[in-house]
Amino acid sequence: MFGILNRREMLRGTAATLLLPGILTSAHAGQVAEDPLLRYPWLAQWAGADGLDAPWLRGVFQNLKKYPRVIRAMNHQAEAKPFYLYREHVTSPWLYKKGREAWQQHRAMLEAAGARYGVDAPFVLALWGMESRFGRNQGEHPVLRTLFTLAVDYPRRQTFFRQELRHFLILCRQQGWDPMLLKGSYAGAMGHVQMIPSSLRYYAVDGDGDGRLDVFNNPMDATASIAHYLGKHGWELGGPYLIPVYGITDLSAIKSAKVKEMQPWSSWYALGVRTRGEPPPAERAMALIALEEQDGLRYYGVFNNFRVILDWNRSTRFAKVVGELAEGFVL
Repeated sequence: MFGILNRREMLRGTAATLLLPGILTSAHAGQVAEDPLLRYPWLAQWAGADGLDAPWLRGVFQNLKKYPRVIRAMNHQAEAKPFYLYREHVTSPWLYKKGREAWQQHRAMLEAAGARYGVDAPFVLALWGMESRFGRNQGEHPVLRTLFTLAVDYPRRQTFFRQELRHFLILCRQQGWDPMLLKGSYAGAMGHVQMIPSSLRYYAVDGDGDGRLDVFNNPMDATASIAHYLGKHGWELGGPYLIPVYGITDLSAIKSAKVKEMQPWSSWYALGVRTRGEPPPAERAMALIALEEQDGLRYYGVFNNFRVILDWNRSTRFAKVVGELAEGFVL
């Protein structure tokens, strides 16, 4: 009676119907669900500031796959080893050999970076070697997917990793880095320096003055960035780092003390703490730590520069090894 609509007319009519206000097709609903700025409101809040425009953010996160491996890594971190086993794990004769070679090859560069920021050059070298084996090991995890996954699926530190993701995106926009290509640690640390994105933003510097920040390929930028970080955190040029001590009769004095809350040497001396070498000045601020060697606990007095390394990495074991490398690399 009404005739038979041909296929073109049917499709035209269907298309018109789909465009009526208030009618949402399943296809359109799928597109909305896939818009990362709608799915993650916290991501949308970043749009319009620091170069993070909405179209660019959509392009970065559209169809971005998560990286479940990083959640497994975060949830199954190795138990803390005794110090002597930790040292064996993170150092080797190869590392000392390469460290001495790097000192011979890059000494002028390292000393220039140290002089610029008031930092002892051997410690710059030690951190460079400890963190990335002088750039040889910069991490294998895709930084964008890693930080995105932690920002979404790791509630314990979700706020922290969302901020690190934001810093990472800002760096990519400012420096022209492709966020899809960069790799790093499972916590998002990158480059020769293995700094997390927020530290890179605040402390990484253009060491050779070429107008580019390249901590992935340029040792001058990397070492200057390390020195800048240490200088900004209060490094004392030529200051003491650590001394062996004895006379510890009350372990609670160590367990209750915080390394960053130091006391004058005179206070420790009054408690019976002694050193076999020349003692520090009475007013020199110091803290005590204990580290386990194969034959038992060893005790050390640690000073301001040790505390600065703890700002870089909160592990006293890490800081002790850095001191050993700084000494061993320049013998």
